[in-house]
Amino acid sequence: MIPILKRVPTNPLPQFLLSGFLSGNCMHYYQHHIGDFIKDTSFLTNEEIGIYLKLIWLYYDSEKPLPNNLFELGMKTATRDNRVELEGLLGMFFVLDLQNQCWHHTRCDKEIEHYKQQLTSASKAGKASALKRLMNRNATGVEQALNERSTGVQPTMNHEPLTNNHIIKKRSYPQDPALIKIDLDNKKAVPIPEHIKAKLAELRKP
Repeated sequence: MIPILKRVPTNPLPQFLLSGFLSGNCMHYYQHHIGDFIKDTSFLTNEEIGIYLKLIWLYYDSEKPLPNNLFELGMKTATRDNRVELEGLLGMFFVLDLQNQCWHHTRCDKEIEHYKQQLTSASKAGKASALKRLMNRNATGVEQALNERSTGVQPTMNHEPLTNNHIIKKRSYPQDPALIKIDLDNKKAVPIPEHIKAKLAELRKP
């Protein structure tokens, strides 16, 4: 007979381990001020620095203060065997809010607030950009409709000028240019003196 393997049910992870990781709305980065961090942690051991970093990462990932629960924090940061170090780091770098039973961190609160403000600004800018594109698209549709209507209008005969100012009237001058001269200053034709006419007549003789 082939033995039948029974599936052993696995215990689901505690709810507090899933919070912050399944929401999808958490910080993906933060500004790590190296100089300030080194100055503040210069007296810590490498192990203590690692625990402190895990606490900060958990703070940023959940975007909220750490719960006042050593067991929960030890599970989330894998420091169950470092309870003394965990308590010491919380008391040294965090401030306990007795009313809300949570641990605050001044720098983390500041960075999270700045991050949320950037998200709000980006959201407003995105909505304004989408509205502008929608208005431009609607305006283009209206212009297209107007153009289609204008192409259906039949042309009229109103292209003829209403006045005759464009017609240049010519002045009547004597046909023989030898009998006149033009007064350019007064813009009119004047008779040529008799002695000049006689000279011109002699020149025309063969």
